Amino acid sequence: MNYEVNTIRWKVGDLVLHDADHKSAEMLMEVVGYTKEGKCKTKYISDRYHRSGNRKDRATMKNIWVNSIEVLHDPARFGVSKEQL
Repeated sequence: MNYEVNTIRWKVGDLVLHDADHKSAEMLMEVVGYTKEGKCKTKYISDRYHRSGNRKDRATMKNIWVNSIEVLHDPARFGVSKEQL
């Protein structure tokens, strides 16, 4: 882990950056839900930076990433915003 552990339980629709990702607008992810185990489900919001997710959401077929909240950080901390896309 590159930064201290995050303790915020993000709400659906919140934007986050993963601890290991480059801290730029292209790497912003939107929280889309939680698993039964309490892991946070996210998807990248930028079309310019495509990644294959670690699972496909059956309803939308969007690439969904599942992470613990500990590695998901507030973009404002790094001066990153959606308007920079």
